[in-house]
Amino acid sequence: MEAIIQVTTFLADSYGGVRLVCTGGLEVEIFPNSSPAPHVESEFWRLVRGGHADDCVLVGTTGVELVQPTR
Repeated sequence: MEAIIQVTTFLADSYGGVRLVCTGGLEVEIFPNSSPAPHVESEFWRLVRGGHADDCVLVGTTGVELVQPTR
């Protein structure tokens, strides 16, 4: 039997970290493991909808941005 877990709320910080609070008492904490540097551009994480090629949210050394697919 497959359990369905839903995100009930989320908390974000100014460093690119986020905590997802889910049903069933599950929490997922995502945090970048490096800091911004003028000579290095890194992607920390991105949020996408499974099975979709829609917009996604990208968090990296340049900040938080909405990435839209090229059509």
